[in-house]
Amino acid sequence: MPFQHTVDPLDALRICTEELNPKAPDSFPLGEAPAGFLAADVSLSAVRGKGARQAVALRNGYAVSGDVEEGGEYTLLGTIVANGQTYGPDGNLLPSRGAGEPVEAPHPGIWRVETGTPLPSDTDRIVPVSAGILLSGVRIRLQSVVAAAVGVGDRAPLSNASAVGATVPAGTRLDERLRALLLVHGVRSVQLRPAYSVGYGSVGEELIDLSVGVSLEPAQKSDVNGYWLADAISACGQKATALGILPDQPPRLNEVIHGCRHRHLEIAIFSEGVGEGFTDRVAETLHGMEARILFAKVALNGEVGLLLAKTQGVDVLCLCGQPLWCAALFDLFIRPGLLARWGAARWYWDWSREARPPSLEGLAEVVAGPEGTWAVFPALCPAASSPALRVLPLDASPLHLPVLPGQRGWIVARSREDCW
Repeated sequence: MPFQHTVDPLDALRICTEELNPKAPDSFPLGEAPAGFLAADVSLSAVRGKGARQAVALRNGYAVSGDVEEGGEYTLLGTIVANGQTYGPDGNLLPSRGAGEPVEAPHPGIWRVETGTPLPSDTDRIVPVSAGILLSGVRIRLQSVVAAAVGVGDRAPLSNASAVGATVPAGTRLDERLRALLLVHGVRSVQLRPAYSVGYGSVGEELIDLSVGVSLEPAQKSDVNGYWLADAISACGQKATALGILPDQPPRLNEVIHGCRHRHLEIAIFSEGVGEGFTDRVAETLHGMEARILFAKVALNGEVGLLLAKTQGVDVLCLCGQPLWCAALFDLFIRPGLLARWGAARWYWDWSREARPPSLEGLAEVVAGPEGTWAVFPALCPAASSPALRVLPLDASPLHLPVLPGQRGWIVARSREDCW
C-alpha cells in the first residue's frame, strides 16, 4: 500500500475506531474504579427466592391484621421499624425476634409501620397515616379504610435466593450515578479498560510555544494546536504526556517515535508535518521506519492530511496543522478512536449513524464539487442541529478545541444538488 493512501471519511472513522491497539480489561473494586466504560455487562440483581416470601410495607401507615371498619376503634399494638424490631405503644423495645420471624398479633391488631418494614404474615392492608386518629396511648380510630392488600408487597428471603434482574450493558459510562446504583444492587467489582497513555506534540522548527508570549519572527508562527491537544486528550479520559515541539527531520522524528515505546506511551498524536510542504516529512519518516501506514489522507474538501500508522507497538496519528482543520479532524476521527478503544458504546462516538443531507440554513457557504464529494464545515446555529452526520462535543463536556463563535459541532456530508 502506498504511504500516501487516501481514504473515505467513513472508512477513516471505521479504521480509527477499530485499529487502535485495544487494552485488555482489568477488574476494579467498584468503590475504587476509575472513570471509564464498562467492559462487560453488569447484572442488577433482583433477589428472588425459592422459599416463602415475606410481606413488607410499601408506604408509611398502619398495618391492619383482620377485618376493620371505617370509624372503628382498635388496639394499637406498637411500632415496627424497617429492620423488623418492634416497640410497644409506650415506646419501649419489645423482645427481639429471629431474622425473618413473623410478627404475631391479635385480631384485629394494628401496628404503626414505615416503608420497607417486614409485616405480620397475616397483614391485610396498610391504612395511610392520615386516616388514623390516636385516642390514647393504646387506642386508635380509623377514619377510613382501604381495599385489601393495598400497601402490602413482598420480598424473598435472603437465603436460597437466585439473582435475576436488569443488565447494564458493556460500553456504558461509569459515572457516579451508575456507581451508586451498582453499589445498591450489591455489585462489588466491575471490568474496565485502563486509560491510554498518549504522547502529543507539534512538528515544525518554525513553531513557537503559544504560552511563552514572545514576539514572532517573520518565519515563525505560534503553536496553536499544541496548546489545546493535552486538554482534548484528557477530555477523552486518557493520560496526556507532552512531547514538545519537534523538528520535521526524519532522524529526530524516528528517535521520538522510538522513545514513545520506552516511555510506555501506547499512542502518539502529532500536529503538522503531513501537508504538501517541502519539510512535511512525517509520512516519509514512518515509511522509512517500515511502519504500517493505514492511511495518510482523508477525502474531505478535496484531500486533507490525517495519518494513522503502527510501528514498534505504538499507534501514531498525525493531524493537519491548520488550527480549524486540526480541531475538526480530532473531533471527527481521533476522539471517536480514543473513546471506542477505551470501551465506549457506539452511540457515544459514532456520528455516521444517519445519512440525511444537512440544511443550508445557518451554515458556512461551501463551493459545490462533483456529486459524491465529501466536505466538512462548522455547524453555526440551532438550525444546523437536526442534520445527520453532525459531530457533537464529547458527552457532558465542553469542546476543548478551536471553534468558531457560536459553533455547535461539525457537519459532514456528501455533495448533492439539494444540499449544497
